[in-house]
Formats: sequence, C-alpha cells, structure tokens
Amino acid sequence: FTTEYFSHDEGIHWEIMDKPPNPFNAFMSGKVRFGDGMEDEWFVVRLLKALTKQNSSLICSIFDTDGDFILIEAADILPEWLEPDTSKNRVFIHGGIVKIVPFEKCKAEPSLNEALKFIRSAAEVESSCPVNEKINEVIKAKVFDEQNIHRARVRVPLKVAKILILKKQLVGPAISSFYNREPEAMKACTLMNHFNPWKSGGPMVLTTISMTRIQFAQLACQEFIAPSNDIVNFDMKSCENPVAAELGMKLTCGFEILMSSSEPKF
Repeated sequence: FTTEYFSHDEGIHWEIMDKPPNPFNAFMSGKVRFGDGMEDEWFVVRLLKALTKQNSSLICSIFDTDGDFILIEAADILPEWLEPDTSKNRVFIHGGIVKIVPFEKCKAEPSLNEALKFIRSAAEVESSCPVNEKINEVIKAKVFDEQNIHRARVRVPLKVAKILILKKQLVGPAISSFYNREPEAMKACTLMNHFNPWKSGGPMVLTTISMTRIQFAQLACQEFIAPSNDIVNFDMKSCENPVAAELGMKLTCGFEILMSSSEPKF
C-alpha cells in the first residue's frame, strides 16, 4: 500500500496509547500531516478499510480538524439524524466498510465501550451500502488518479539519486522541508554537509522522479535565491538541462534541510 504511494508531507506516525480510553481494549493511534495534499487522508481511509477487512478484530475511527470528514463526502445520502453534533462515537471502519451506530439502538450519545459493542454486532449496526459506495468513489478519484502524478527530470548528487530509488517516498518530506523552510535552514544548504556533490554526495547525475502535481508546483514555482557558492549552485550554467538542474538543486536542499533538522523524518 505504501510503497507506490507518494505522501504529500510525511507518512503515518503510529503509537500505542499509554492511557487508552477503555482499559479492556488495546488502542493504537496514528496521525498524519498532509498539508495541501488532501489525497493523503483518503489514502489513510483506504488503508484502514484494507486493514480492518484483513483483521476483523480491528475497529477504526478517523477524523481531521473538520471532524468525521468521511461523512462530509456522503452528506447527501446520510440518515437525517446523523449530523456533526450527533456523530460522536457512532462512525467507524470495520470489516472493510464504514459502519454507523444507529440512532434507534442508542438515542443518547454512546460511550466508546457501548459503540464498540454495537460495531461488533453486525445485526445492530447500520452498514449503509450507498454511504460505502460513495466513499469508494472518493477513494478511487483521489487516491488512484494517475493525472495527479507528475514525472520530472532532476539533476542531483548521486547520493540523492540513490535515496530517490531506494526510498522514493521521501520525495514528499524533502519537498515539504524545502517549501516550508525557515530562514535558519539556509545555513544547512550553505554548508551542504550531507549531499555536497564535490565530496561525499558523489558526482551529479540526471534521473527521473515521480511526485504529485502539487509537489511539483511547490518545487518549481517557489522563488529560491541560492547561496552564492558552487556547493549549492551545482555549476548550473554549464548544465544542458537548466530546468532539471534548478529542480535538482531545490530538491537536494530539501534533503539537506531534512537531514539537518533536529528531528529527522526518516
């Protein structure tokens, strides 16, 4: 699932909850920062649907800053009683589908423990086919849309090219690090301790990478005044493909910032 997907910012961070809301069940939480890449949260929905289909003991819920965002996409076919203020502890992913604790079975807001019992009992759970059909349509449109993928030639140090082959999912975090860089991050680009093409970074090479169209726009369109030294400029004037050279310079700076951060994302 994750090897062929390009996260906009970073992958999912999983952790076991030290203080679970229910001591009788094991809980794991995860979070993902997707920035402008709305497709990422729908990729997580697809992942959770697949995991719960494979393991029937898993029950998942997912939400963002807007709440139960999967309900927003299916708003026109939801039961009339299901609204943002009545959806708490009612919407889950189980058995590969979205399941809703029906209002008739629990008119008051259910506790998490009550909701989990309802979800495990197929006879008492509202599994709406139209809702799941709508969710599947959204996943297909947002996650599997080949038109969202852009391929570009970049001129980068050999060390970066190897990373792009072995860990192509790091393109997103590198571009995000470049696009959202702070002024002090330029120090890392100036020193280029990890990917200096004239030292450990290796010779410059041309390679083709894949990224989302949003990532390409962030990389190509943002103005970047590189430090006035050959370490960063990579001898761009002599390059036969100046576009690939500029994209590669920005991408390499993103990797350098990523590696030089106090909390690396890989």
